[in-house]
Amino acid sequence: MTLKHFSYLDESAHILLLQFFGSLTFSDVACFWCSVSESAMAHNELTGFVLDYRDSTFNDGFYNHDEIESVWKANITLLQKKRLALVATGFKEVAVLSMLEDCGGGIDAKVFTTVSSAVDWVSRNPQRKN
Repeated sequence: MTLKHFSYLDESAHILLLQFFGSLTFSDVACFWCSVSESAMAHNELTGFVLDYRDSTFNDGFYNHDEIESVWKANITLLQKKRLALVATGFKEVAVLSMLEDCGGGIDAKVFTTVSSAVDWVSRNPQRKN
C-alpha cells in the first residue's frame, strides 16, 4: 500500500508538517520514517515535526510495542533535540504516543487536537539552534 500524505516544510520555523490520509499500516509509517531519516535536511535544520493523523486511521495490527520500539530506536538520532507533535482526535494515537514514551530516548513528544497549537509548541523548542 502506498502511504497517502501531504507534506509541507515551514522554512521560517524549520518545521516539517505532514498530514496523513486513509488507513495506515505499521509498515507504511516505518517506511516513511526511513525516508525522512535519509534526508540531511531533517537531521541538521529542523526544529521538529508535526504529524497530523486526524484524517487517517491506524489498522488493528498497528499496536505492536516491539515494532514501534524498533522504529523509534532506529530513528532516535533523527529525533533528538527536535520536537514531535502528533495531531489527533482519537485515543489510538494517544496510545501510540504512550508506547513511544515507554521506549525511552528522551524525545520531546506531545499530542494536540489542532495543527496551530502543535506548530506553536514545536516552534518554541528550547533545543533549537539559532
